[in-house]
Amino acid sequence: LVPGQNIPSEVTLKDKNTPIIVKVQPKVDSITDPAKLNKSISRTITINKPGEKPQVINQTATFKRTGQHNEVTGEDVYTGWTLKDNSLRHVDVPAVPGYTPSQNTVASVDNPTANTKLTDVTINYTANEQTGQITYVDEKGNQISSTPLTGKTDEDIAINPVAPAGWELVPGQKYPATVTATADGIPGVTLTVRHHMINVVPGDVPTPGDKKPGNPDKKPGDGTPNKDITHEDLNKTITRTFIVKAPTGTMTKTQHISYQRTATIDDVTGDVTFSDWNTDGASFKAEVIPAISGYTSHVTEGNYGAYAPSQDQINNWTDPMITVTYTANDQSQVINYVDDHNKTIKTDTVHGKTDETVKVTPNVPDHYELVPGQNI
Repeated sequence: LVPGQNIPSEVTLKDKNTPIIVKVQPKVDSITDPAKLNKSISRTITINKPGEKPQVINQTATFKRTGQHNEVTGEDVYTGWTLKDNSLRHVDVPAVPGYTPSQNTVASVDNPTANTKLTDVTINYTANEQTGQITYVDEKGNQISSTPLTGKTDEDIAINPVAPAGWELVPGQKYPATVTATADGIPGVTLTVRHHMINVVPGDVPTPGDKKPGNPDKKPGDGTPNKDITHEDLNKTITRTFIVKAPTGTMTKTQHISYQRTATIDDVTGDVTFSDWNTDGASFKAEVIPAISGYTSHVTEGNYGAYAPSQDQINNWTDPMITVTYTANDQSQVINYVDDHNKTIKTDTVHGKTDETVKVTPNVPDHYELVPGQNI
C-alpha cells in the first residue's frame, strides 16, 4: 500500500457504485548480505632490513553502503560507498647505519575512495661505500706510505699488502686476510716494512763486459745501484781446455774454476756492498779420456787429472790447452770358401785399419768356381 491513503474500512453497496481506488507500489526489502554492503582496499609495505627477516606492514581502508531489493522488478539499488575505517597511515622507514634505503618514507592515503588504486611498497637498502687504508711504517714507527681500502658496509675486504717502492714487508708479521667494512669505515691495518735488499749474483752479469748500470741519482724502488756492478766485480775465472780430435770430428770441452762473490743493493738508498770471494771447491776435476772402439788415444800435452791451482797460479794464470788424438788399430777380416756340404775348402784374410774400406776380391780355390747368385 502507498502510505497515507484514506481507505474506508467498510462501504454500503448500491445499485450503482463508484469504484474504490487503492494505490499500491512495489515492495522493497533491505539488502543484508555483508559481501554486498562492505568493501576494502589494502597495501603491503615490506621493509627488508639487512641481516633481518622482512618486516611486513599490512594497511587497509574499509567502506560500507546500504541497498534495497525491488520485489517487482528484481532490481537492487545501493547508496554510495562511505569510508568506515582507514589504516593507510604514514610510515617512516627505519634508518640502518651504513645503508641507504630505497625511500625514506611511505606517504599516507588520507581520503581514499572505494575505487582508489593501491600498490604494494618494498623498501630495500643499499650498502654505502666505505674507505680505510693499510699503513706502512718503518721499524722505528715512521709512516712510509699507505694503500687505500674501499668497499661497502658489511663487505669482507681483502687485505693485499703492496709495500712501497724500495721496501718489503718484515717477515713473520700476522695480519688478517680480510676485514669487514662497518658503518664507520673499513678498519685500518698497520704493517712494518724494511729496506728491500737486491742480491746481484754472478749470473746477473754472466759475461765479461756485462754490467748492471748504476745511477747516482737513483729513485727509491727502481732496483738501481749508485755505481755500476760489472762482471769483473763478481767473477774471477780460470779455464782448462780439452781438444779431443776423434775420428768422427773434433770435440772441445772446457773446465772452469770460478771465484765468485755477490753484491747487495739497498733498494732505497742504492748503496752497494760486496760479499767475500767464494773459493770452496776451487779445483779441476779429473777428466776421463773418451774411449773409442778400434782406436788408441794419445794425450799430446798436459793431463786429465784432478788439479787445484795454487794462489800464485791463480794470480798469474795461463790457461792450459790439452789435446787428445787417436790412431786407428790394425784389423782383419776372414773369408771362408765352403762347398755345398758346408765344408771349408780354403780361408783368406783381409788386413787393414779400423774404419778403413778394403776391397774384397775372391780368390777361388783351384778346381772350384763361385756358386752363381751370391751377394759378396
